[in-house]
Amino acid sequence: MSASITIERAANSCVDRLRRYRIEIDGHIEGLISRGETLSLDRPAGPVTVRARIDWSGSNMWSADLADEAHVTLVVGREENGYGLTGLFSRDRYLSLVPKPKHAACLS
Repeated sequence: MSASITIERAANSCVDRLRRYRIEIDGHIEGLISRGETLSLDRPAGPVTVRARIDWSGSNMWSADLADEAHVTLVVGREENGYGLTGLFSRDRYLSLVPKPKHAACLS
């Protein structure tokens, strides 16, 4: 009884291009992700909370109750959140963490 979570970070982003984001799941650091990388993690089915962190700031929390055999893809980035410099002084608005649109491959 497991599920999987994949986190993607765009390769074309210039913001934080030399920095790695920490990926936290249920409050524990599960990995680091650099520009253009993908991180895939197997998790037990059930409730899960995911967040990306950098220094004192980070992203919104994304929560779900994952079904057995579920696969979720999340996209982490800086440009998507629209907060500009105000996000720099926030604990949860510098980065955005959102589900990848199901038809994203068709949008490229």
